[in-house]
Amino acid sequence: MKITTGRCVTALLAGALLLGAGLAPTAAMAAETTSTTAVVSSDEQRQFDELTAHLTEFLSEYGVAPDTQQALVVKLRSGTVLDSMTEASPVSTDTSASDAATKTIETFQDGSIRVTSVEKPKPAPDPGTISTRGGGFGECSQSGDENHQWNKNCSIERWDGIITQHFYANFTYVTPGYDYIDSVWGATYQVWGASSASQTYFGITKQYEDAAGPAVAEQRVAAQVPVLGSMSYYLALRVGYGGATVEGS
Repeated sequence: MKITTGRCVTALLAGALLLGAGLAPTAAMAAETTSTTAVVSSDEQRQFDELTAHLTEFLSEYGVAPDTQQALVVKLRSGTVLDSMTEASPVSTDTSASDAATKTIETFQDGSIRVTSVEKPKPAPDPGTISTRGGGFGECSQSGDENHQWNKNCSIERWDGIITQHFYANFTYVTPGYDYIDSVWGATYQVWGASSASQTYFGITKQYEDAAGPAVAEQRVAAQVPVLGSMSYYLALRVGYGGATVEGS
């Protein structure tokens, strides 16, 4: 499908007039025509359709109105990223806790949403108990003494309808003292509709909380997304002040 802008139409009309006068269009005019013409291949259209189908399914799951969903698809089609894919501040934040996880739903000015969660630990098995724990959802456990709470095999996740990211973490709360992240592993991701995607970083960027802020672990992903082009995403676990929070963009 070829899309010709208003400037391109003007250039073509001017070229036609010059040809009528026995003159050829200039090189500058030809360059302008080429630079303002976008070509969308069948593969790009298929990828974009996959992206928007997954996005609308995600938005429907979280109760976003159909007209808002359509507006977000139109925004993407214009080549503009959604607010949930940026570092924009949400207009509302809803955090809820279940037996399984603490989930935060951020809603942004354009109606897009981002969901993050950190798995809630359960008491560790008694010594000598046979356990299959090895790093799966529902296997986050907590044990400790009067000064330490050790959280192990805890799942960290985010979704925004286009990308999902996930990893596991072990982290420790210290009272009194500074909390810290012991280890992270098992990172996965999925960018819907992307022609390519790769993990560019995964690890602990700051192991110990200090007076300046919490301990931090991050996963970063780069992807080539139809219409939008090159995109980068991150998921961060922050541990400090006796708690764990998750951020993403």
